[in-house]
Formats: sequence, C-alpha cells, structure tokens
Amino acid sequence: MASTQGAKKGRTYIPVNNQIEINTLRMTSQDIAAWKSAIDAARNVLNPRRRLLYELYDNIILDGHLTSVMAKRVTHITNKRIIFVKDGDEGAVDDQVRELVLERPWFHQFNKLAMSAKSYGHALIELIPEAGLIKTVDLVNRANVVPERKFVAWHYANLESGFNYELEQPASQYLVEIGGAKDFGLLLQASQYVIYKRGGFGDWAQYAELFGMPFRVGKYDPYDENTRQKLSEGLDAMGGAGFAVIPNGTSIDFHSAAGSGNTSSIYKDLVSMCNAEISKIFLGQTLTTEQGDKGARALGDVHKDVEDEIGVADMIEHEYMLNWVLKPKLEALGYPIAGGRFKFEKLNNVPMDKQIDVALKVASQVPIDESYWYETFGVPKPDSSKKADPKDDDSQDPEGGAGPSSKKKA
Repeated sequence: MASTQGAKKGRTYIPVNNQIEINTLRMTSQDIAAWKSAIDAARNVLNPRRRLLYELYDNIILDGHLTSVMAKRVTHITNKRIIFVKDGDEGAVDDQVRELVLERPWFHQFNKLAMSAKSYGHALIELIPEAGLIKTVDLVNRANVVPERKFVAWHYANLESGFNYELEQPASQYLVEIGGAKDFGLLLQASQYVIYKRGGFGDWAQYAELFGMPFRVGKYDPYDENTRQKLSEGLDAMGGAGFAVIPNGTSIDFHSAAGSGNTSSIYKDLVSMCNAEISKIFLGQTLTTEQGDKGARALGDVHKDVEDEIGVADMIEHEYMLNWVLKPKLEALGYPIAGGRFKFEKLNNVPMDKQIDVALKVASQVPIDESYWYETFGVPKPDSSKKADPKDDDSQDPEGGAGPSSKKKA
C-alpha cells in the first residue's frame, strides 16, 4: 500500500484532491440496462467499483423534480441554527466555538456536503487548514474513493494504488467520512424512475411533433410524377408540420391503442407517476411537491407531517454525526471544543396565531408568568424606570373625583 505522497511538506498540508488524478465523469446515455450494470459493479463483493454508478447519478440529477426533492432534504438541515452547548448546562452557549466554527462559511458547506451522503450513500469530506484553522472544506472525488476498504486511489482506474484514509497520516486527521460502506444512497432507487420519465418525455415530445400541429395530406394523380414532386416540395416549404403525399384513391389512417383514450394523457400520467415515486423516496409523500387531485388541506397537512418526521430523523442523525465524527477531528486539530456538544437550536414551527390561541386557552386554566408572553411573542417589556405622569391618567375626574374623564385628549 502506498503512503500519502507528500501530503505534508513542512507545515503546509496538501489537499487530497490536489494529489489524486481526477477524471471528468462521462455524460453517457442511460437506460435500465446501464442502471443494472452500474448496480452490479458497485455491489461486487471482490472488486467493488462505483464509477458507473456515480456517472449515472451525475446524469440523472439534471432532472428538475429530483433536484428539488434532494434540495429539500439538504435545506431542512442547513436552514436550521446549530449551537454548541457546554456539558451540564443546557442554557450556556459557547461563544468561542460559535465564532471559530459555527459562524464560519466552511461549517455551512460541511453540512451541505454531509447531507449529500443521503443521496449518494457516502461522502469523504476534507477539512483544509490554513494558519492553524480550517479555511474551507472539499469533497474528495467520489470515483477515487472505495468506502468498502476505507481507501482513496490515486487514479480512478487503478483502485489498488492509494492510501487508507482512516490510518494514513496526516490525511486521516483531516478526512471526515459520512455514510456507510454498503450504502448507495437514495439515488439508487430514484434512478429507474428518472430513466422511465425521460423515455416518457421523449415519446411525448415525438407525439407532440407528429400530432401537435395539423397533419396535412396532399393527393396527386398516380400517373403524374411531376405533380407529385411539386406537391411534395410545396408542402415542405409550408412549415414544419407533418405531411404526407399520397396518390388519389389511397388513404392514411391513424389508430390509437384500444382503450387508451387520449393518447397524450398516457405520457403525462407516466411522468406524474415517476415524479410521485421520486417524491416518496426522498420525502415520504407527494403533496408537498405536487398538487393532489383532491386538493384537500387536511390531506396536505398529513403529508407535511410525514415530511417533517423525516426531517426530524435527519436532524437527530446529523447531531450524532457532528458530535461523534466531526467533533473528535476538531479536538485533535486543537479546537477548544471539549466539554460540550453540538445541537440544533429548538425551533417552534407552530404559526404565531396558533401559538396565541393555545397560550390563551392555557392561561384561562392556569396562571402563566408574564415573562412568557414577552419572550414567546417578542413583545418589548415596558421600561419600569419611567413612571406614568399623574396628569396623563384618564382615570381621575377633572374635578378631582374618581371615574373616567368626560373629555378625551386631542
């Protein structure tokens, strides 16, 4: 096994992607046969190779619907605020860690790359240092990584020459592994539906080309070849709509498949079905990305609850990763991060009007400290140092008696 090739010269760390040979993944035509071949190559017990699978993945993620649902899984993590709390004191947020880690651009990028493992199954993320601190992060080229052997190859075509990213120093200090060795990601299931969807779109486009514009039929005397030629040239010059030149006495018939009804709707239904399956793979439901046939608000809320449950599961798993995978790496690099843990800040996703309704109902049964109202609903507390002017007190009668004033101030 080769050691890291000059991974550290003096105090300068050379990123792995600067040492390995990276080849651009090919944008080849994909079909179900290619999908099966890619899976077989990746699952090969003796010689697992994921390059074909990653070529397939990078091809299908150009699909708009797939891009959307993948982004929803990622943003559910990246748009939440992460804090670092000290052990034994849930309310004490470590400002030093916030400044050195949480509010650095690299930390946001790290979370995005870590979530990509949900789709791809694996991600090897490199922490790239500068002047003793992490400056940025980068994803080690997936085609060069063999998760089953904890191995990074110098060249994707030769997976035997490289280094073990768990054992080899100093690279192992800066490499963070996300995902399992046998996990191929949600794109494995989604790929087939994108392939079927593309085929349906292609047939739909062909159907539109043939029948989207009026079809023209030109008839000529079967014994007059000159007329046939001129008729064909004339129809061709009239535009891109389909046409046929046939002899008088003949006909053209178009037949739809039995029971198919509107042929165009077949393609639309296929595309919609594939989109629905992709949504269910990533989000567990469909109504947060597509409009349902019934359009019921209650049904949409149920589907949103399912998506939220998946989001909570992602947050729990992400917290484990930050505390058990990233945190030891940061400690080893000298970050003052011992004696605490990462966690998501609690967010109240209940709409404000519903919060008020619930709070009022609770307040009608049990007393609620006034500080709750100020903190929960963002109402500024009155300045107790400012006393009300008795002259402005409308509760006193102008004549000195009690009761409301008979005149209102202008």
